[in-house]
Amino acid sequence: MHFFTSASITIFLDSKPYRVAAGTVSEDQLRSLPKPPIGEDFVLFHDIQDALDRRLAPGEIIEVHDGDRFISVREHRHHEVTIVINAAQHIVPAGLISFESLAALAFPVPPGPNPEYTVSYRNGDPRHPEGTLVEGQSVKVREGMIFNVTGTDKS
Repeated sequence: MHFFTSASITIFLDSKPYRVAAGTVSEDQLRSLPKPPIGEDFVLFHDIQDALDRRLAPGEIIEVHDGDRFISVREHRHHEVTIVINAAQHIVPAGLISFESLAALAFPVPPGPNPEYTVSYRNGDPRHPEGTLVEGQSVKVREGMIFNVTGTDKS
């Protein structure tokens, strides 16, 4: 019979579940979880609930909670996704895109000297499939994500 000396939790690495001891885990331990192990040409990200990914430093030790998600990404590749802004396709770097970047892509020429924008999206991350952004906010882009950006000139 096998007894755990401490509580265990489930974490996910590249969508695969792994049981680990509750508490902390190191970046090195995460690299050794999958079979085959994650190579040096990959970087690891902690997939944080609010659609923000945080890159783990080599050897970093972090506190983990049940259900935490991690992603491995080949570092030497430049990852891009195709999104749709106002019915036009755009290829953008994977990761976060800001309200300001979306406005600039939608309106290369501002709608007037004092532009104001409204940004909404759909087909986003399953935890946040749709929503709106305001100035200063960002959202994690996914392949095929759709954005509607409305521009006006405040008078």
